[in-house]
Amino acid sequence: MITKTGVFLLLPRKKKRNPRLGGELTLAQFKDIMANLNLPYPKFIDFAVPGNKLCGVCPDHLPENLEKYCGQMTDSPQG
Repeated sequence: MITKTGVFLLLPRKKKRNPRLGGELTLAQFKDIMANLNLPYPKFIDFAVPGNKLCGVCPDHLPENLEKYCGQMTDSPQG
């Protein structure tokens, strides 16, 4: 399926091929699978999520190394 912007929607295919997403999994089963992957807590999640919620605006409480990166992304001609 192609969206109005010409981007392919891959979610239906991913659901079919990825056992964590597809089939007849319940939400509880999905949560169980994800909890048992033993993934580390994402390093920048506490900064990325607030930035996403602000539609790409850099949060105020960034560490210095992320502040520079965020400033570069804000000034990017790609938006």
